[in-house]
Amino acid sequence: MIKMSEYTPSDLANWSKPYWRAIFPENLVAVVLGEADVGMAFSKLPFDHPAVHRFLPAVGRQVMRARRR
Repeated sequence: MIKMSEYTPSDLANWSKPYWRAIFPENLVAVVLGEADVGMAFSKLPFDHPAVHRFLPAVGRQVMRARRR
């Protein structure tokens, strides 16, 4: 699952979906769009290996707190 930033323009986020699906089978990748509340819910999902990229420090701290719960 890939959660795009809420600051990512929706046309760019929608453009990226076929890109990811070209690399991974459709049943193995999902691109999720939404605001910060969606991101927080996303970070609480029980992934074995979450990967974060380009977080602002405050957002990174929130994700790490959510992962500990």
